Amino acid sequence: MNRTPIDSVDVFHGNGAVDTPVPRGVAAAWNWLKAQVGNTHPGACRPFGMVSACAYSGAYPTGYGLYDVSSDGPTPLMFDRKTAIGFTHFQQSGTGGIGVFYNYLRVIPFTDDFPGKEGRWDLRKESARPGYYACELAETGISAELTVGARTAHHRYRFPATGIPGIAIDLGNGGVHDPERGTRPTVAAVTLTGSTSARGHLVLEGFPIYFQVEVAGDVESASLWADEREIKDTESMQLPSANHPAVPSTFGVLFTGLSEQTDLRIGFSFRGLDEAQRHLRSAEAAGFDAVREAAHSAWRDVVERIRVEGGTDDQREIFYTSMYRSFIKPTDCRNESPYWNDDSEFFIDFATMWDIYKTTLPLLMTVQPEQAGRVIRAMLRTIEHFGYFPNMMLMQAHTGDGYDMQARHLSHPVIADAFLRGLNDVDWNRAKDLMSSSLENIDGRSYIDEGRILPCSHSLDMAAACHATAVVARGVGDHALAERMALVAGTWRNSFDPATGLLDQASEYYEGTYWSYSFRLLHDMASRIEICGGEESFVKLLDTFFGFTDIAEGRVDPAPRAESWQRVIRDHRFQGLNNESDMETPYAYIYAGRHDRTAEIVRAVMRYQFTTGPGGLPGNEDSGGLSAWYVWNAIGLFPVSGQDLYLIGSPIFDAATLQLADGEFRIDATNNSPDNIYVQAATIDGRPVDRAWLRVGEVRGGGSLELEMGPAPSKWACDNRPFNIHHCGL
Repeated sequence: MNRTPIDSVDVFHGNGAVDTPVPRGVAAAWNWLKAQVGNTHPGACRPFGMVSACAYSGAYPTGYGLYDVSSDGPTPLMFDRKTAIGFTHFQQSGTGGIGVFYNYLRVIPFTDDFPGKEGRWDLRKESARPGYYACELAETGISAELTVGARTAHHRYRFPATGIPGIAIDLGNGGVHDPERGTRPTVAAVTLTGSTSARGHLVLEGFPIYFQVEVAGDVESASLWADEREIKDTESMQLPSANHPAVPSTFGVLFTGLSEQTDLRIGFSFRGLDEAQRHLRSAEAAGFDAVREAAHSAWRDVVERIRVEGGTDDQREIFYTSMYRSFIKPTDCRNESPYWNDDSEFFIDFATMWDIYKTTLPLLMTVQPEQAGRVIRAMLRTIEHFGYFPNMMLMQAHTGDGYDMQARHLSHPVIADAFLRGLNDVDWNRAKDLMSSSLENIDGRSYIDEGRILPCSHSLDMAAACHATAVVARGVGDHALAERMALVAGTWRNSFDPATGLLDQASEYYEGTYWSYSFRLLHDMASRIEICGGEESFVKLLDTFFGFTDIAEGRVDPAPRAESWQRVIRDHRFQGLNNESDMETPYAYIYAGRHDRTAEIVRAVMRYQFTTGPGGLPGNEDSGGLSAWYVWNAIGLFPVSGQDLYLIGSPIFDAATLQLADGEFRIDATNNSPDNIYVQAATIDGRPVDRAWLRVGEVRGGGSLELEMGPAPSKWACDNRPFNIHHCGL
């Protein structure tokens, strides 16, 4: 009997080093450049939840697990077994070297005397499900359970019958156990507000966090502590700058003489102490069990937005786990912005915009448009405040960190996606004006004036942003702006070398080569193919990139980054989903009538680069970017960011039903199997179609797509290309 979708979710998926199947065929030719670990954590969180809570070992990058700092190749161990030194709040989700690693307000349960110096305990009896985490600290006999509300964290501890139970909260540290990746508050204040409660605020990475903490149950003593010693007869502590010599290395709140079962609740706010207290009061009446079940119910609703039929138990587990991972970030902090005072939408943890704009955010817009509308309104408010939308919007004051490194103006295709999907409650004239004005900053002005910026991949970003602005401008009737933006969007050609049909190889590229970025799904793929000398030449380049010209057996051996990088340059190879910079590239074949190649690649990725268990991901999960890729490809569709287009792939399930705002969209794949990967024929709402693409409107209102699968390539969709810039009038 099949498990329910929510029961199929494995929150430990991706916590460990890559342990995927040995690739065969074309997949064996792909390079693995980046770290081979998923970097996820199993902590308690809610869909888009502001607060998360998890066991903390100090490992990189989420604070959970075994691993040391890594950016490439096999992942080194920091610890040889699972341990914890407490439980922390706010975690990244599957990122790598993101720069800010959270893990704030560490809660340390103990028995007998306060441990003072850091204690470390083996983790035993770990269990977790969406919205809930539990474990035992082996050497202490203490068991812990964690769950979260919208703005609250809830801890439940069971202490052994012997000893004097206590809880310490360390306010002085964050980040992970690496000298360059730790965080110290620059401002800190804490006050005991009673025998069972305290409140305070911290500024970490320039970002304020206010908290109200309360113990439910017996407490013999409440006090403050600093540098391993209890501070009695003091109810308040105000610390100078973290660089001041008087600042203790550790400090916080201490509760001792607790009940054998003790609940600890923390309310958080980015706005103020009163707000933190209000959040705590709104949740405390429900109790731990009710908060846990509410979190689980919220996840059930999200995970079941797409239901699949057929496939194996493992494939369904990966799929529903991927649905779970796709909706953790960005975090919904409405009415909590520290940057503006009005009660408007505010989202953070757009940690890897260069990944999630292609997969995660289009998935959100498709199956949860009400939440997507909030994201778009928050984006617009952010552009209004800062003048642009950064590639990394984190819990830090310096929103521009990393802005120039990965990409440019990725918010624009996201906003265009929302417009094309008809999201309500967005002022689209305002959106058009903000999109246009944000393109007038230094890098945007340079691209508009010169038709090219470096690296060349950023020129493609700018072209996509201009095209997206044209889409929205034309939609609201500003034809002058639409025509101007469409003209500028066409200057992407300046970055390609007609002699090779590829991007300028003299340019530098972020975590890739000119090959990695040369096959992006542009808004004018007809002209892109012309630069290559036609479809035959275009397909030959793609075949070289994916390794069809030199199929090997067995995965390319992991190697240090320098060697891996040389291999990438030498072989011009796809990095698979180990690095998502070219995650849409398998679909470039469709523009040349070779849907069969798309089917072969996406099936190989799903077969060889994803599996169950902690090692089941091929690389950094990147805030849902990797998981959402799996969701899309497993059901047989792929969105083209910023364009009115879904491309048809090769689904692994017999059927998938998407719950949409205006109905259901169902995808059926008859005669589907691991060998029958090629589409032979298709119908949309019962009408035969000979094209491997759908327009957004064909999905948005509900309907059906039926695919007949077979074991060999067919002539289906060979003569019908996806529409491009010329077809949509831009």
